[in-house]
Amino acid sequence: PTLMLCLIANCGARWSYDSYRRFKSDISEPELARGWAVRLLQILFCTIYWGAVLHRLDDPAWHQGYMVFFILDHSSFTRFPLVDLYEFIDFFKIAAWATILAEIILPVTVWFDKTYKISIITIVLLHSTIELSTTTGRWQTLMMGFAFLFGNRLKR
Repeated sequence: PTLMLCLIANCGARWSYDSYRRFKSDISEPELARGWAVRLLQILFCTIYWGAVLHRLDDPAWHQGYMVFFILDHSSFTRFPLVDLYEFIDFFKIAAWATILAEIILPVTVWFDKTYKISIITIVLLHSTIELSTTTGRWQTLMMGFAFLFGNRLKR
C-alpha cells in the first residue's frame, strides 16, 4: 500500500531532487505534497499498531508476558545467542506488557499537539530497541520512518 500511495501522490513534487534544484535556483517554491496521501499513510501507520494489539491480546504468550523473552531467547531472532536471559524473565514480562500498552496508546496520542512529540520519540525508541536486540529485518526501520510522517509539526 505504501508504494501505491507514493506513486499516486506525486511525491516528486516536493521530495525529489528536481524539486530541490528548482528551489535552490529560485525558479519557484517547491510544491506541497498532496495532503490526503500523507494522511492515508498516517492512518495506515495507526492501523498497523492496532492490528498488532489485537494479535497480542489474542495470544496467551503475550498475556503471560513471555513473548519478549521467547523472541530474545530464540537463536533465530536474537543478536545475543550466548547470553542466558532467564534470570531477567521478570523484566521481560514487564517489557511485554509495556509493549502492548505502548501500541494501544501511541496510535492515539500521536494525533494530538500536546503529546505527538513524546509519542514519536517513544515509537523510535521502541523500534530502535527491537532493531538493536533482534534480527527481524527492516520492519523496525520502516515503522520509525512511518513515525516521522507525523513530524511535519516538529518545526512549530
